[in-house]
Amino acid sequence: MKTFVATCLFAFFSWSVMAQHPVSSTKYKFGVKIVQALKNTDSDLASLVAPGLDDDAKAQIINSLMNTAESIKSVGSPSMLKVINVLEFKDKENDQLVLLIPVMLAGKIYTIHVRKPVKEGDKWYIGGRVNFVSSQRERHLTSGRKLYMSKCFSCHGKFGEGNVGPNLTDNYWKYAHSNQDIFKVISEGEPGTVMMSFKTYMTKDEIKDVMLYLSMLQGQKSRKGKAPEGEKAYLLRDLYINK
Repeated sequence: MKTFVATCLFAFFSWSVMAQHPVSSTKYKFGVKIVQALKNTDSDLASLVAPGLDDDAKAQIINSLMNTAESIKSVGSPSMLKVINVLEFKDKENDQLVLLIPVMLAGKIYTIHVRKPVKEGDKWYIGGRVNFVSSQRERHLTSGRKLYMSKCFSCHGKFGEGNVGPNLTDNYWKYAHSNQDIFKVISEGEPGTVMMSFKTYMTKDEIKDVMLYLSMLQGQKSRKGKAPEGEKAYLLRDLYINK
């Protein structure tokens, strides 16, 4: 049984070949621009598409944008759509860059996937299809956010930016050198600090949901966080893209 549990934890925490990264400020604004266009059905979606593509490719992308807009409407009012963050990763299987835009709508988290963002001149455009994703991952993210807002935000800030406790969205960690360490700190607490043990208040799966949510918040551009504390370590970075 111990071996089985250890294997499961390793699978959850293992480093992936697909690394998740925060985006540049210009690419972040591009992601926000896409969401704004999806909220406004009268917007010129064609202006978002890479001009160098052939007509068939452009038509497929515009169709995917329209389908995404319809999916958003089926969930809630597009005017209530809020961007949480903009991240990216390179799919090693096809060497394709993908933008990940987690959004809030009707109290739940969803992810907008933008494939093959391309830069032409000084502007970013969409070079591949766009999808509105609602999967098991997004359900775990919604759970993680609810748990974080009820148990963590008073010390770590509404957006993980830090308050009494440290910033959880930068590249520095005070009491952790691995994702396993983060799990242990949440579960067991940290003696001599205000960080209490949550193992009687959250199950192991709920702690993983909180960590998944924090992975999605990494490297935010929209909030200024508390100054770095501890040692540099790129933790939690890949849980979001691999759930």
